[in-house]
Parts: sequence; C-alpha cells; structure tokens
Amino acid sequence: MKDARARKTSKRKLPRLRLDHVGIAVPDLEEARRRFEKILRSPASPVEEVPSERVKVSFFELGDARIELLEGTAPESPVRKFLDSGRSGVHHLSIRLEGGDIGALFDELSALGLPVIGDGPREGSGSSRVFFIHPRAADGVLIEFSSEETA
Repeated sequence: MKDARARKTSKRKLPRLRLDHVGIAVPDLEEARRRFEKILRSPASPVEEVPSERVKVSFFELGDARIELLEGTAPESPVRKFLDSGRSGVHHLSIRLEGGDIGALFDELSALGLPVIGDGPREGSGSSRVFFIHPRAADGVLIEFSSEETA
C-alpha cells in the first residue's frame, strides 16, 4: 500500500522550480557593486528600487542564476533590520516558479502549514511577483518564491 501511495504522489504534477538568485544584504549598495564587479569580472545591472520591499537592488548574471545585492532604504526595511541585528551576507535564496501560478503555490504552501509572510504574492523587482517563507521553516534561511506573472 505504501508503494502505491508513493507512485500516485510521484505522478502528481509538481511546479517547475529553479534557483533564480542568492540575495546578499549590504550596507552600501554602490560600494558592494564595485567590489563584486571586481570579484566577478562582470558589470552589475542598473540599480532598481523596490518600494514594496523597501530596498534598492542590483544583479549580477551568472549563467542560469544571479547574485542580488540589496540595500535597505528605510529603517523598518527587513534588509536593514537584518544588518542591524549583526548579521550580514546571504539574506535569502530565491526560487523561480516557471510556468505556474504563484498565487496557487502560495495557497498550497500556506495550506501545508508553512509560515508564509504576507497575504499573498506582491510586486518584486522587474516584472516579478514574489512571496516569502519565514526563515524558521528552512533552518534559518529566508526563501523567496518568484514568478514573471503580473498582478
């Protein structure tokens, strides 16, 4: 019976997910951009402000994934709070949902009892829609899910 359930579960269509980027919290975005340009031997993307997250961001393309540098734009910004708490470096992992409904994924993970942050997906950088899973659910790592869907 156990094998039959396992086969049935494995046939269910799961969302296609891939690593999109690693977010790194920095106190000064311009300084960090200059350092990472030297390290990665690559230019950074233009700086973009994401008001919904109270951050400025810039990306480095690395094949199929990216590095995102984030600077908080307000004292209550989660990135500013992260840095003010004495932590630094990797802030989050971003997982891209390809060809799926990010709202449905939010609802599914919430229904599983995972601690989602907020009431649903919201506007992220570029044309993305995003939501987050609280770090307590993933061994201290903030997980961002993103999709190219528009609101």
